[in-house]
Amino acid sequence: MPSSLTGGCLCGAIRYTVRAPVTALRACHCANCQKSSGAAGTVNAVVPSASFRITRAQPGNTTTRPRTAAAR
Repeated sequence: MPSSLTGGCLCGAIRYTVRAPVTALRACHCANCQKSSGAAGTVNAVVPSASFRITRAQPGNTTTRPRTAAAR
């Protein structure tokens, strides 16, 4: 495993680092996870809280527009 894993939201406003191996995954299909993902549920990595660090946090509303056929 790499020394750390990084990730974040699609727009890049939130970034995080995990400095521990991912040893467990949990799948959830509750209404909240369905709503937040827009899918049948989510899969979440379980890591110790002390190993998870938010490195950039600029939450807000982001609006995106679908690409049209002309823009592709």
